[in-house]
Amino acid sequence: MASVRLRFHMVDAGSMAANISSYGFFVRSVDNIGLEYTFTGTAATGTWTFFGSNDSVDGTSTSGNWFTVTPTGTAPTNPAASSGATFGVNFNQYPYDWLRVGYTFTSGTGSLTVIAVGKEI
Repeated sequence: MASVRLRFHMVDAGSMAANISSYGFFVRSVDNIGLEYTFTGTAATGTWTFFGSNDSVDGTSTSGNWFTVTPTGTAPTNPAASSGATFGVNFNQYPYDWLRVGYTFTSGTGSLTVIAVGKEI
């Protein structure tokens, strides 16, 4: 039976009128990670990104080496002139120490919150 091990606000009301780089979520010894994305916007358009690291010291984007990782299953649809949505992103059997999320701004405005929960099997 899985138990909740960690809950972490990766992005808290981040402005989607610019690029967003979350805080790193330290997930060593956590098997599964669920991300809840909630955003509102006015024609928000951009790209979701996901990054992993094994050598970051503090989870910041400038500490260690970060590389692109792919969610388990279907990746979320990038917002295109969107007024908002709520959706989940799953990482099953995540093998890295850190997870960080990003948003690459194209146009529009909005507010983004990402809450992560890590579970151990």
